[in-house]
Parts: sequence; C-alpha cells; structure tokens
Amino acid sequence: GLEALMLWVVVRRDWTTARPLAFALLGGVIALTAQRRAAHVLLLLPALVVLVPTGATRWPTRLARGGALTAGLTLVAAPAAVRNLVVAGEWLPFTYSLGYNLYVGNNPHADGLFTTITGARAWGADGQTAEGGTALDGRAYLKSTEGLSLTPAQSSAEWSRRALGWMSGHPGRVAALTLRKLELLWNRREYPQVEFADEFRAVAGPLGLPWLGGFAVLGALGLGGLLLSRGNGPGARFAAGYVLVISLGIVPFFATDRFRHHLVPGRSLLAALPLMRSWDAGRALARGPAMRVVF
Repeated sequence: GLEALMLWVVVRRDWTTARPLAFALLGGVIALTAQRRAAHVLLLLPALVVLVPTGATRWPTRLARGGALTAGLTLVAAPAAVRNLVVAGEWLPFTYSLGYNLYVGNNPHADGLFTTITGARAWGADGQTAEGGTALDGRAYLKSTEGLSLTPAQSSAEWSRRALGWMSGHPGRVAALTLRKLELLWNRREYPQVEFADEFRAVAGPLGLPWLGGFAVLGALGLGGLLLSRGNGPGARFAAGYVLVISLGIVPFFATDRFRHHLVPGRSLLAALPLMRSWDAGRALARGPAMRVVF
C-alpha cells in the first residue's frame, strides 16, 4: 500500500522541475513506510542519489531538495519517536527489534530463515503485550535464563552484541548466509513465518493468478528490469534503487514471505521494462515484412 503509493508519487512526477515541497512530501511517505519496517528509512538513499540531482545542475538547488526530503522524513517520523520516548523512556526512533532480528539471522543455528533463538518455550507469555512489554521480544528469555533485566534499548544492544560477536568469528559462514538470503528473497518459493500461503490456497483456492502472478515470473522479469532501468528515466532508476535497498535491508536479518512482500511494488514496475522492450521488438518485427511488401 504505502510502498505502491511512494512509487506512484515518484513515477508520475517530473522531478526535473519539482519544487522542495514535492521532495518534502516524498520524505514524509518514506517515513510512513519506515513505521511499518524500520529498514525502509534507507529508501532516503536512492531518493537522494537519483531524484535530487535530476535536472539540477546548481548545488543550492540540490541542497534545497535534499534538505526538504530529509526534513519531510524527520517531521513525519518525529511524533512516533517522541511517543516511544514517552512510553519506554528511551530514544527509539522506529523500533528496538534490530538487535533481536540481527541475532535471529546471525547465530550458530541460523539458516537464512526465521529460527527461534529462545528455545521451544514461548517466552514472554506473561501477559505483557502492551507497549514496552516483554512479550516475544527475547527479554523474558534473557531474564529467566541469565538473570538479565533489560530495557528495550538494552535488549537490542545485547542481541546486537551477540550477533556481531558471532559474525566476527565466522566470516565465511556470514558470507554464505548472505548469499543464501538473497537466493531466498528472489526465488519462487514462499517461506512463512506467521501465515502460510499454501494453507490459504488449500482452503480458499488460488491466490491471485496461478504461476503468472508468482515470484518465479515476477522475479525473473524484475531482474531484467534492473538491467534496463538505467536508460529509462529517474522513475525506473528509483524503482531499481528501491528493490536493491529493500533486498539489502533484509539480508542482515532473515528471509521470510512477509519481508519480501515489500519487494512486490518495485519488482512489478521493473517487470514492465522487459515486457515493454519485448512488445516494441515484436511490433518492429511485425512491421518489417509489411513495409518490404509495400515498397
């Protein structure tokens, strides 16, 4: 939803003549997507690299655009960050799950997918499901097994410390996991964490178009679109940057269907590029014999 809105805003607008207000609005939309998944804040990078310089040769213009983009993101993200500060008593701009998810993806038993790091027991089943509670965030597990009583920020820092410690001692394994996660993100299969699409198909019937609407086709066309994006304007280049940033934002953690669903809007736009190129080539071939007959 929000990702599709953001890409629509980018593609439909002529950024060569865009004013700072347009960049501020785009920054605000990026901030909204980051409220759902904090790594989306990195979408600021392709916006700064691709859109800010478009049609702008003077540095004052670029600085005004970049400043407006950053200001829009900050203004929209600030209320949630302040709310987190009030509730948790700590500065948590988007989330405190970074460390926990980082360790899920980088530990002795990591396989690229989601794996529990707190054993078989559902730690955190203490009724604390409200903001600032310990349900399912690993803090109850650490308190019960190691006597550590941590705040949200301390919990993230502790899990990050463990993840980085393991990564520094196993660089080869980390490289293999990175390649594994990229393959999981771009192949045809679904890897569930919360809900399994195959179960819905078995009960309710097909979800979308069979085969044609799956990741096998969309991924292949999307890869082709990545190669063709450079010569198709800022909208296509931003879509390519979007897909790359989202993919690289997932790789440090773990691959699952609910993460890679965020790739669909950008992949869909990129998939149109090889289809358009094929259509144009087909029309050119169809016109060729007819023109030879006429002349």
